[in-house]
Amino acid sequence: RAIKRGFRPGGLLQEDKLERMYDELEEPLKQRPKAILIESIEGAIDASGDARAVILTGSRFSALRNVSTSNGDTGIELSSGDRNRLVRVAASNHSINGILLSSSGNNSLSDLSARNNDVCGVALDTAFLNTLTSVTVADNGTVPSPTGGGACLNHAGRNRISGVVATHNRNPRLW
Repeated sequence: RAIKRGFRPGGLLQEDKLERMYDELEEPLKQRPKAILIESIEGAIDASGDARAVILTGSRFSALRNVSTSNGDTGIELSSGDRNRLVRVAASNHSINGILLSSSGNNSLSDLSARNNDVCGVALDTAFLNTLTSVTVADNGTVPSPTGGGACLNHAGRNRISGVVATHNRNPRLW
């Protein structure tokens, strides 16, 4: 609202009329559900001192490609989102999880690599109908945890997981 006066052909708009126009434009925006469309995030992210390197909350139809994260609490968190795509994603040296899907469904994740994360390499928590292909999890679960390891599933069902290579994780199987 930095603009207080506007011009139109034929003269000056009144200040109060311009304010009403702004209010009318803003009202539908306030009522519309907020969605984030990320065309693409690419590159390396050092999350030292951060809780998350990348967090997508409530996003739909977003894409992360060629992303690598390191040194945060969690590398990539997809929370309450659906129909997102993560391709060629790597997460390493995080103090909790490398990649976390929480309350998310119908997402596609391929060519994932999660290494040296303290609890889980890839964690699905209340996540359904996701597809994970070409997943490498190695040396995860470095802190004592009964559920830590390469791929951790908690209240997760009807997910499709294929092409998993799991080596040297604390718990050698899916949890």
